[in-house]
Amino acid sequence: MYTSVIKLLKLYLIYFLFSGCNSSSLISLQNISGTWITEGNETIRINPNKGSIDYKGLISNVTSYKNLDAFISNDTLRFAETLTSSQTNYENSETFFYDFKILEFDEPKLILKPSSLLAQKFFNEKEILGFTRQEFAVDANIRFEKLVFHASACYGECPPFKLEIDSNKHIKLFREKFFTPNPEIQRDSLFYGYFEGALDDNLYDELIFQIKTCNLERLELNTRTCCDGPLQTLIVYFNGKRKYLKSMFPPAIADKLILHL
Repeated sequence: MYTSVIKLLKLYLIYFLFSGCNSSSLISLQNISGTWITEGNETIRINPNKGSIDYKGLISNVTSYKNLDAFISNDTLRFAETLTSSQTNYENSETFFYDFKILEFDEPKLILKPSSLLAQKFFNEKEILGFTRQEFAVDANIRFEKLVFHASACYGECPPFKLEIDSNKHIKLFREKFFTPNPEIQRDSLFYGYFEGALDDNLYDELIFQIKTCNLERLELNTRTCCDGPLQTLIVYFNGKRKYLKSMFPPAIADKLILHL
């Protein structure tokens, strides 16, 4: 009888060790899905993979980002990067892990500790990262005046355009070319040229929300360029100031704003 009780207690101990008995062990990827940012412009993003039960993730610092697979186990958030090589005809692969210990989580806050060497190196040896869910990181002090956005052409179907929006919801657009969505990649003359009008309330309010949740005061863009891709220029006038940013590879913290534009 005594031996049976001891065995039963051991089984319960193993269960609690592996399933976790603290609050962080109850966190799921569904709970923390979305975009999280820090005051230093670091970003993590976790979203369900379309058509799959898996989750895709992204980690971003000021100068670079990585698209990875996301997992969670007890109190550890893991991002996995799987690489293959042409030297092995892409048959063999090697996986690298970016691990973060979850120290605290509630709806607007996520506190992480980089716990693997790759995670520590990617985030510049920071011991603690304090993330806020992006939609909660609203800078209420921003008084928007005007925005100018330019996007250059690329070797593909990137339509070069210039866009200007002011606080009266007045919008001006010059689009040099526009492609119809078909395999022949033909230009559609109806959609390029000069346009002028007014934004509706919903589009304008969404724009202001994206401006106020991208760390605009501290926002920095990577100035690195490459062989292809549109070069994007963002100029925001607010609070009597002018913010000028230009990049081919904007950081993830600015993704929602640029996609909205």
